[in-house]
Amino acid sequence: MAEPKRYFWLKLHKDFFQRKEIKRLRKIAGGDTYTIIYLKMLLRSIMSEGKLYFDGLEEDFAAEVALDLDESEENVQITITYLLNSGLLEMRSDDEYYLPDTKNSTGCETAVAARVRRHREKQKALHCNADVTQVKHLCNGEIEIEKELDKEKDIEIEHRDRDITISTTRENKEIENSQSLTPMSNIDIYDLWTNSFGVISSFVKGSLDDLIAEYGLVNVADALHIAKERGKSRVQYVEGILKNQRLENGANGRNGSTRAATRKDEQVDWEQEAAKTYGQD
Repeated sequence: MAEPKRYFWLKLHKDFFQRKEIKRLRKIAGGDTYTIIYLKMLLRSIMSEGKLYFDGLEEDFAAEVALDLDESEENVQITITYLLNSGLLEMRSDDEYYLPDTKNSTGCETAVAARVRRHREKQKALHCNADVTQVKHLCNGEIEIEKELDKEKDIEIEHRDRDITISTTRENKEIENSQSLTPMSNIDIYDLWTNSFGVISSFVKGSLDDLIAEYGLVNVADALHIAKERGKSRVQYVEGILKNQRLENGANGRNGSTRAATRKDEQVDWEQEAAKTYGQD
């Protein structure tokens, strides 16, 4: 993985030009030029931790530095001699030189850190330079944004609730339609039980088959509706309703609809009929 790109810079202390070594350097004839050469040498060394190297491309170190900095060899030689004598440059070997000031005058950061720093400085400048009117304007802008977000959220909730309502209404209509259809087979009765009471067991299926054979599809469907209205989910209760209806009709009309007769169910105690038949609710 490649190393992140880094930026380097030279930091000068506020009293750099007040130092005796620099003042003396500038007082020499051509001193400002020598000072510039020294600064350029510092910049050249910041990526190598303050070190400058003699690669042997020229006759000596001064000539090679002059070539690298695009300065005259004579001016560079004078600058190097002064720096060595004043301790601003150290000769560590024949091909290595060190500038002590680089250690405390160099800064570096990655490209990402630089972007983060510039962003923070920009944000800080916005807050520091804004007057009361600007601050009020910014606050009002933030309030407007919050209002817009709240409106969007309310609209989203309204649409969601509407979708839920539509879905629920559609499901209820589907259930009502399925319940109002005339059953055509035993499977329709099974589906009616499942929609009314939930899971249907094999025992319940067998009992419903017996009731259908005895009373007919329509009558069993009507009895299931009545049981659901009464909150009773036992197949024995459904059978009690069917027996009671037969007694109320006073006939053995097995396949005729008994819906009209069940309108008098307020006079019939279905719970008592189921208890009579099975001894329990």
